[in-house]
Amino acid sequence: MTEQNTLYNIGFDLTYDQKAWLYSDHLPFYEGPINTAPFLDGLARRSVVFERAHSSSSWTAPATASIFTSLYPNQHQVWTGFMAAKLVFRKKRGLTWG
Repeated sequence: MTEQNTLYNIGFDLTYDQKAWLYSDHLPFYEGPINTAPFLDGLARRSVVFERAHSSSSWTAPATASIFTSLYPNQHQVWTGFMAAKLVFRKKRGLTWG
C-alpha cells in the first residue's frame, strides 16, 4: 500500500461528567503525576493526542451531534437527548444507525 492509500483508524474518547480521576493532572499523557486511567494512558502512547481540542457546546447532546454532522449546534438544532440527534440525522443528512 502506498503512502497515499494508507488507511487510518480514527477514534473519539467522549467522556461525560468528568470527576477528579479524569482531570488532565491525573493523566500521564498530559504530564500529570498520577495515573488514574491506565487504559487511556496506554492508548495515548500509541496515538495522536490533541492538547488543544475545543467543543462546539458545553452540553453533551449538541456537542456530540456536531461531531457526527460537522455542523454547529445552531445549524443542526440538537439541544437534548439521543433521540433528537437521531431525528436530525434522518431529516438533514439521511444517515441512520441501529
